[in-house]
Amino acid sequence: MNFVDYRNQLLQRREGEIALWQLVRNFSQWFFDLLRNFVLVGGLKYFYEMSGSEVLFYLHQFALGVIFLY
Repeated sequence: MNFVDYRNQLLQRREGEIALWQLVRNFSQWFFDLLRNFVLVGGLKYFYEMSGSEVLFYLHQFALGVIFLY
């Protein structure tokens, strides 16, 4: 018996179990990507409020609109 066969038997998974883990992984990746984007937009808001820059204000508004369309 070689190592590859032993490893495949040791890590044998059912088909439904693999699909469930992929679903959980895809959802968590989507959620944390969305959360990261909200943090970035919040950072833009913070910086435009602190600096009073109109460019940052319009950049924040544009980014917020893109996230809500997403």
